[in-house]
Amino acid sequence: MIILNEDTFNVQERIGDSLLIVSCYPEDCESCFLIKRESNGYYYVLQEGKSISSIENTQDFALIDDRTIYNVKNKGTFTLPWSASYLYYLGMYKDKAVFTEQDSICFSDGRCMALQDDSYCKRSDKAGEVVLVNGARKLSVSLDALYHFKNVASVSDSSIYRFIGNYSTTSERENEDEFWGLNVSLDIPVGNTDSDKAIREWMTSAIRDDAFSVFGCQIDIFEGNSSTLQEMKLTLEQYGMLWEQLYRVYGGEEESYAFRIYCDVNVRKIVDCDDYTTYYYASTLYEGGLHELPRSYYITYDKRLKKILTASNALKKSKLRLFRNEALKSIHQEYDEKSGSESEWKDFTRAVFSFHCPMVDLSGVDEDMLTLLEHDYMCDEWSGWGYPTVKAFTLDDFPLPHLAVLPEGLVLTYHPYQIDCFASGEYHIVIPFDKVESCLQYGYHHDKKDLPKLE
Repeated sequence: MIILNEDTFNVQERIGDSLLIVSCYPEDCESCFLIKRESNGYYYVLQEGKSISSIENTQDFALIDDRTIYNVKNKGTFTLPWSASYLYYLGMYKDKAVFTEQDSICFSDGRCMALQDDSYCKRSDKAGEVVLVNGARKLSVSLDALYHFKNVASVSDSSIYRFIGNYSTTSERENEDEFWGLNVSLDIPVGNTDSDKAIREWMTSAIRDDAFSVFGCQIDIFEGNSSTLQEMKLTLEQYGMLWEQLYRVYGGEEESYAFRIYCDVNVRKIVDCDDYTTYYYASTLYEGGLHELPRSYYITYDKRLKKILTASNALKKSKLRLFRNEALKSIHQEYDEKSGSESEWKDFTRAVFSFHCPMVDLSGVDEDMLTLLEHDYMCDEWSGWGYPTVKAFTLDDFPLPHLAVLPEGLVLTYHPYQIDCFASGEYHIVIPFDKVESCLQYGYHHDKKDLPKLE
């Protein structure tokens, strides 16, 4: 708290040494204030609003009422085209301040752009640049290029069909707070090659498994037909109708209750060349609890092997330790980036190798108690992680889940709780080809034209 001119205020936030965000005490008004201590020792009100918050990475700007950015130095303001609960300051472009809400970028002259799909923006170590991220793929781009970028209509890809299905509703029953939904947006290959059929079969199976897993019990669901585009579309429609029926069965018939579940799935084609085709699968599941559960990964069909790639069929057995070591180097880099600090290699490997292990000594613990301590998350089953164990991993058995090929290199995906806490999110690890080419059963074509582009 702070007392100013005999009035008492709650200090909500401090910005640097001289700025405070305060509100009335006791809370008898809805306003809060941005105040500044000047060199004479007195505080002066700069802005009043219903909500005021700091902007990360700067002390020169503040966010007023989720829409207005206030410049502390020149006392100027500009209004965002949409509400923002969080902003990050990216720096200056000429005389314009640049901010991001992660999925959008705004310049202080009003020029703004929204990023596609699940792409987001983060700062770059290089001055005047930012990094755009989508899954494992990253693109460094200058603020100048962003400011002058003009989006053009994308050329349609005749090899895929964009299927969008929304099977959702709210309850029609009185006094019931209920929402459920199965929503899909898919790039489905339309051809009849072996790779087209394999991708359709995998996609149908993955959607089935995710969509019906939210009911929290074992359900025997028919596999459906994905041999052609039309058959797959029919199967997806049948899944949507069945999902609604099962929801009504498992949701219960009480007169008043709250029940909310959903499953959103997006699948995008990444690259298709002579050697392979790679797709990106991203789903969001919610079956109750504190948060959603993400599940995203890349999958590659090798046209020479005529099968979906895995670590067991893509890597030489004699080179697995070398590959794991290179993979761990990439994980280490992202691990430190997420934590915001540098860790020693020994400490990092000990933490990652044993993250799945129970945190207590299990010697003498009976079987019933052991079942309560098991690290058994749904995402472990998804990625073939196996059953929980007290034994830490080593370079001989550290899992290599969801191995796939991108133009940038080999990619692995680790879901939340597998090598780090939920808040750290998923790890999409890219290992450059030149680091692991000797580990591969086959070489893979990688053309610069397939690398990420600003479009």
